[in-house]
Amino acid sequence: MVINCKSCSFKKRNNKGKVAEKVFEIVCLNNNYWFCNYGINKDIPKYVIQHMPQKVLKTPDYMCVSKEFYFVECKMADTYTGEHVKIKEKDLIEYQKWLEVGKFVFFIYNPKFSEKVFLDIVDLFDLLQSNNYKKGTYDESGKIFYQVPMDDIRRLNKTI
Repeated sequence: MVINCKSCSFKKRNNKGKVAEKVFEIVCLNNNYWFCNYGINKDIPKYVIQHMPQKVLKTPDYMCVSKEFYFVECKMADTYTGEHVKIKEKDLIEYQKWLEVGKFVFFIYNPKFSEKVFLDIVDLFDLLQSNNYKKGTYDESGKIFYQVPMDDIRRLNKTI
């Protein structure tokens, strides 16, 4: 099933991502994890984006060291239901390339249930291969996303 995301403007999604990033930073501080912003964290004009390589645009949000080194991409679960998180299909292809350099995890903040979950990208790929998750498209970009249920993500919560 493919759903269309009319109410999900880029600006709204970007603001939600910033909330998840702040929560990630608090988790790191509370657990004495070293972290550093790594990805692009400013709005980039459209005319600039079209000239940038995808690998640069899809740089993970953070580098983090707990017991090991991780690249971290922050996401926020659906704010209304808390039942899923949306992850763009094309982004996953770029994120996978970072595994050549180091481990890659998603930090998912679910404000509806006050949850903070780490999900290894390898586990996410396993979930995507073994499940027929809903897909949708964002209106403004036409980009396809997977709607990954939080129940599945919770089951695979990774301690970093």
